[in-house]
Amino acid sequence: MVAPDSNKPFKNFYERPHQKYRCGKERMWNTPCYNGPQPDGSCGGVYECNPVCNEKGRYECRRPSAAGGPCSEGPRPDGKCSQRHPPCIPLLSLRHQRQRLVLFSGLLVLSTLAGLLIFIRSGKNPFSPVNPGPLSAPHASFSGPDGCGVCHSAHGRGPQNWLMHLFVKEDFDSKCLTCHRFEGPAEKAHNTLFEARPGLEETRCLMCHTEHRGYGFDLQQMGDRQCQSCHSVKFKSFSDGHPQFPKNYPYEDRPSVQFDHGTHWSRHFKNPSVSAKAPANCLGCHEVTSTNQRHVVTKSYETACAQCHQTDIVSARLSLFRSPELVSNSVTKKQAYEACGPIMWKSQKDLKTDASGNVAASDSAAGAESFESVSLEEPSKISAALLDVDAMDPETYGGPMQQLMLEMAGQGSAAFSSRLAQAGPADDSKVLLAGLDPELIQSAACAWLSNQEYAVPPALHDGGWHADSLELFYQPMGHADPVLKSWIEYALKSKTSLQQHLLSKNEGPGKCIKCHALTVTQEEGRTEAGIRVDWHFQPAREEPYTNFSHGAHLHRLGMEGESCKLCHRMNPERTLEKAFPHIKDLAGTGKVTPFAGNFMPIRKETCTHCHGAENQTPTAAPARQDCTVCHAYHHGVYFKFKDGSGG
Repeated sequence: MVAPDSNKPFKNFYERPHQKYRCGKERMWNTPCYNGPQPDGSCGGVYECNPVCNEKGRYECRRPSAAGGPCSEGPRPDGKCSQRHPPCIPLLSLRHQRQRLVLFSGLLVLSTLAGLLIFIRSGKNPFSPVNPGPLSAPHASFSGPDGCGVCHSAHGRGPQNWLMHLFVKEDFDSKCLTCHRFEGPAEKAHNTLFEARPGLEETRCLMCHTEHRGYGFDLQQMGDRQCQSCHSVKFKSFSDGHPQFPKNYPYEDRPSVQFDHGTHWSRHFKNPSVSAKAPANCLGCHEVTSTNQRHVVTKSYETACAQCHQTDIVSARLSLFRSPELVSNSVTKKQAYEACGPIMWKSQKDLKTDASGNVAASDSAAGAESFESVSLEEPSKISAALLDVDAMDPETYGGPMQQLMLEMAGQGSAAFSSRLAQAGPADDSKVLLAGLDPELIQSAACAWLSNQEYAVPPALHDGGWHADSLELFYQPMGHADPVLKSWIEYALKSKTSLQQHLLSKNEGPGKCIKCHALTVTQEEGRTEAGIRVDWHFQPAREEPYTNFSHGAHLHRLGMEGESCKLCHRMNPERTLEKAFPHIKDLAGTGKVTPFAGNFMPIRKETCTHCHGAENQTPTAAPARQDCTVCHAYHHGVYFKFKDGSGG
């Protein structure tokens, strides 16, 4: 049968996709009839049309033009179509076949679940197909009597709740967070809000952790594909495609102690006078105490440094006052007598007194023309800075220095504390002069007022305040001396020339900053930057997503100390002055210049020598190079027990 407006046989002129049945001839001859099946499923294609009786009482063929138009034979006299065909058996449409299949499958699943539930409740089969498997050891220990209901809300609440939860998404993250806690938001990548990438999608616990794998399964076991499912930079392995380390890794932060490894190893340790005390290798000064220790600990000063540097430290005395060279004596005997009393003269006959016994105001200690100073020294830089005088000009500093002597003789340490309070923080003066004996300072000042050297009493010069013939000074008691440290802290806060004098590395307290680094700080609420002394080892930069174990590597490479040099290589161009230029800059210009260590940066190639598949030898066990060897996901993890304890 051919349509009049087409050269191709028609497939179906009654496209009815929502009908329950389709024509049976379509299945047999791939050509459906025009009428198609009846709604009740009976064949509608036995006759090609239904003849119609016209006004004259005769029947006419009304076959549509799409089916070939009126036939030449026309209808029979009784009004029946002359084009009779054998009937077919209509078939269900594909749509309704699927509906029946889905309905049958659903009923089969429900009946199966109902049977299994009944079977499980009888307790006859503990290995049921609906049981996903045993929990891992950590979760099996904490599920307790609640069992599956700890995580699955529908458990133990009947078949209706089971069916309902087929269409409701279970919030497993909230169940995990009843026990597990993190320092940052749990739903964010790495529990961190990354300011540079605020639009990151939220994460879910089940993206990486899968339960019901058995009692011995490690829930922390991760594959590289799991990590790279989120990270935009994709690579095959650590040795093939992993990005290069940062430029100065791992020496981005300078150390708190300025130790020149290159100079010590190439020069100082080879000196015959100290070679016997020098460490044999890196572990002579550094130590690794555990197999999972990330940062190598430096041994204490007493263990690693004192053998060579203790003598130099205790000799770094602080000169508070030095009796200087004077061109004339401006102090009268009356002033000296009032400050010191008659003890500074052998006989009071030298004094001119009036009728009442008072010393004449004009009577000087010695004639100006015949005066000869007992001292030829320069004044102490600290005293000169506090008096704001030129320490190289006796004409200008003579009067102020003798006035300071008078105050020392009459007031003791108060002569300095008042001036220290004016030059810097007032609260620091008590600490700066801690332990200074008033009798010591007065006795020494009275001797210098009389243009004599101070007679030092027989005593051992241990640490503390002392005076010799012309000088009042502080002798450090050892490393980390609190008084010496306080003077350095005071100098950093002072706005006078004290800062330049006290921080000079060649003498006095300044020797401390030959080793202890200075850091520029910006305190909150202050517009100008400050300077901090790093007295203690600063904690290493926090890298919560990177793991490294010095202990494990030394155990593998060798604990004798020489193995450190496989990764930490000395940079021959990093000399002392190049590495630590801020020492002289601060003393000369008041500026702190950043500095770096003595080592070459560690590159990725250093690690791939072992953690690279292409570099493995047949006899050596392969070193892992998957992501979790060096990187961690969670930050700030702790566990919270049901009673609220834990951390």
